[in-house]
Amino acid sequence: MRIIKRKKLYIFLFIAILFLPFSNSIYGVEKNNKFPSVLKNKLKANNKLEITDIDKLKSKFKNHLYQFNDLDNQVPTEAVKIDRSLKKPGFLSEKKLIEDVNYFFKILKYGYSGYQYFGGDEKFNSAKESIIDEIKEKSFLNLLSTDKFVNILKSNLSFIQDLHFAIDGDSVGNRYLYYMSTAYQFNKDEKGFYTILDSKKAYIEEVKQYKIDELIKLSINEKGKIIYRLGKVAESRQGKNIELNIVFKFPNNETTNKKIMLVKPGRKRFNNQTPYNLYQKEGIDIIEHRTASASKKNLEKLKKLAEEASNFRDNKLLIIDLRNNSGGSDLYASDWVENLTGVQPGEGIIVSNLATATANRLLLNSFNQMYGMKYSELEEEYKKILEKSKSGWTEVQYHEYKSIENDIFIFVLIDKGVSSAGESFVNYLAQMENTIFIGTNTNGLLSFGNMGMCNLPNSNIELFISKTISLPPDLKSREGYGYYPDFWVPSIDSLDITLEFIKKYF
Repeated sequence: MRIIKRKKLYIFLFIAILFLPFSNSIYGVEKNNKFPSVLKNKLKANNKLEITDIDKLKSKFKNHLYQFNDLDNQVPTEAVKIDRSLKKPGFLSEKKLIEDVNYFFKILKYGYSGYQYFGGDEKFNSAKESIIDEIKEKSFLNLLSTDKFVNILKSNLSFIQDLHFAIDGDSVGNRYLYYMSTAYQFNKDEKGFYTILDSKKAYIEEVKQYKIDELIKLSINEKGKIIYRLGKVAESRQGKNIELNIVFKFPNNETTNKKIMLVKPGRKRFNNQTPYNLYQKEGIDIIEHRTASASKKNLEKLKKLAEEASNFRDNKLLIIDLRNNSGGSDLYASDWVENLTGVQPGEGIIVSNLATATANRLLLNSFNQMYGMKYSELEEEYKKILEKSKSGWTEVQYHEYKSIENDIFIFVLIDKGVSSAGESFVNYLAQMENTIFIGTNTNGLLSFGNMGMCNLPNSNIELFISKTISLPPDLKSREGYGYYPDFWVPSIDSLDITLEFIKKYF
């Protein structure tokens, strides 16, 4: 979860979204003869997106915001409660469960920022009817287990592709993982992509049911050389590897068929969740940043992370290891970039917050659980983010993406464990010149944020519900897909591979 307190003119949110290539123009790249052309092109890419008509963009964005006729029918504030010590009862009557359903859908209408984005009244009312019908159908002697009730809720709300949105601790959204093969490494020439089979060049002629360009990914081998591998981002719940049937063609026009399996690469597991650890390996400074949670025990190290950024201004090289960073507050990531470069990064998003009594209460519930502060204290501390409006929404704002000069070669390690505020750091770093991302795609908790919490009144089921919606300028959510690296390598090997990569080219 991300909780963000901006120290500038506004208190902002936890989502930072830009779905464009990460690498920017690079200082002196044309003079560096060690860079192959593919690396030069990657490093010189310009990811700044010019928005020519902000008013038109805002108008389109507003189509994703529910238009309230009135705000008088909300659940009373005192009834929007959270108590994480409560346990689910084993069984409840149909009547009690239907009461929970009615409560839930009223909370969603007035407290969930993705309500209109995922279909509005038509979609949610249909889901509500299906849930009630299923409760009646599956109950026995007028009773139904709360575990089955949870499953009914999840299955009927599976259209919500929001990884912050959770029922009984589980997200209903889909996650997309990277599947790859290390069986062959490929290079490219004027004829196409090739590998070596039987001591001869063998070109990819065809991949059954796929386009070749969809599967070819830039990668780095264990010796640090830039190569290509076969890989695909696919829905994680498919639960199996992806089989490719490939036709290879030799220079003499003979062909051969090979079956290659794309599998989930190994992912590095970390016992520590350090906010900040600095060490050296092979003479290169490496920053470990595995959590941005602004808890009391982490605050000192998070502040140190941001403050010490200026110490790296004279570095030629720097590695930032974000693997498994589960999020928290993105204030320190923004400050890190600003303290290093003198420029505060942008967001590259268009955004609005629900400004209803329901949404505010849900968020206060979260703050209360995380920080242990009284509601009166929280309302004073976070009054800017708890503003209300007659429309039910804050003003729509577009936060421009920046292009930040930087002479340091920064290598950023990312994987599927990088989430929420961890992904904000990825977005901020992507705005800096000379930044290269290595690993796999991040988690993709991108489009909805400022999570609120409550329990359903009878079943005590815990809900996580987002107050914020923020989208890139094309208004297309990449929730569950996350940010993509420049070079796709297994997370478990990415640090060693990056060190070899640096030796070879930098």
